[in-house]
Amino acid sequence: MNTRRAEKGNVRVLVIGAGAAGLAAGRRLHQGGYDVLLLEARNRIGGRIWTNHDLAPHPVELGAEFIHGDKAITWSLVRAYGLHTLDKVPWEQISVYMDEQLLGPEAFFALPYAEEVFWLTYVDEVAEAWGNAGRSDGSITEILGADKMPEGMQTLLHNRFTADMTAEPEQLGIYGWLEWLRVHDGENEYRLVEGYSRLMEQLAAGLDVRLNKPIKRIRWDANGVTAYTRTGETFEAQCAVVTLPLAVLQAGDVTFDPVLPAGKQAAINGLGSGHVNKLILKFKKRFWPEISPALFTTLDSQIWWRPGLGRTNEAPLLTGYMGGQAAKRFMALGEEGAIREGIRHLEQMFGLKNLHHHLETGLLVAWSSDPYTKMSYSYVPVGGAGLRDQLVAPIERVLFFAGEATSRECASTVHGALESGFTAADELMG
Repeated sequence: MNTRRAEKGNVRVLVIGAGAAGLAAGRRLHQGGYDVLLLEARNRIGGRIWTNHDLAPHPVELGAEFIHGDKAITWSLVRAYGLHTLDKVPWEQISVYMDEQLLGPEAFFALPYAEEVFWLTYVDEVAEAWGNAGRSDGSITEILGADKMPEGMQTLLHNRFTADMTAEPEQLGIYGWLEWLRVHDGENEYRLVEGYSRLMEQLAAGLDVRLNKPIKRIRWDANGVTAYTRTGETFEAQCAVVTLPLAVLQAGDVTFDPVLPAGKQAAINGLGSGHVNKLILKFKKRFWPEISPALFTTLDSQIWWRPGLGRTNEAPLLTGYMGGQAAKRFMALGEEGAIREGIRHLEQMFGLKNLHHHLETGLLVAWSSDPYTKMSYSYVPVGGAGLRDQLVAPIERVLFFAGEATSRECASTVHGALESGFTAADELMG
């Protein structure tokens, strides 16, 4: 084992990827006095953070949208860079479409099982009891208790899980769920007034970021790292922080020479790459109740929300959000087909006709079809607990790893990616 320490001031560090994790690692290393170069395959920074400023007079998030919790590490950056947030999203005011009825929050939460389905707190308790009993890992399906619920509530619960976790409940491991409890995130969810991409731009300020540099091979040994791009360039360094999305690693789009150790490859192959889409529809005027921040449904368009909620200049926009197999079904329709299907769902739920005549523009954002992402967020399948720790472990103090998939407690979040980048940088610095 090579235990040499990277001494600042004379160390060239490559950061592969300029998403949240890569920018966090680059920022921390730069502040520590290290010579850092970030290589990004896209023509922009941010990775799965991508804010659109053309669809509306306010930012519209095509990727990550929320700060999950009032104690997330993201807040320290928001304050440091002088950014602002909107009021917390009032999820308790949601509407629900089930059993061919559109229900307001009072009517929905008066139903049996409604609180359990929406807040999911009972799942934490049952999962902890499962673990305390020392039982072998099983799927989340085994602890949901959905079979006790009416069919509509079962479907709503299923959609609640697949939208949050990007995979079907039967794919999700109970012990993986226990790793993901996110105990230090705090409560509530918030949006950035300026948009998430502004935060990424602040993180990147002053860093040496090279765009349009897709990596095809990383050669490494005790003496250092060489990254080869698909455009024929090479970049050398003493060590590297790899922040590639899990699905890109799984696909072998970037090869390692020599190959990664067996334990590392097992972690890459063993974790799950989930699927989530956003269907963004802009209408000529609003047709939904002003007070409702979101609509949870039993249809494949699992959640709809207002991306302009809380803004004085809110545009008539709705974002549909679907995960798991529902996301795959929408992707299979293509963008035009997905837009038609989304409009059909809205017509069904709101009792409308010819809604397409009021559509100004539509957009399907399917991260799984993005060649530099190939996924939305990661998940831990049955039997996969502990694989995130294997994934994040450095190799010979030459290769370090970061990204949301390496975060045990805060995977699937921007702050989990940020924390992983800071942690990888701190570890590299000794």
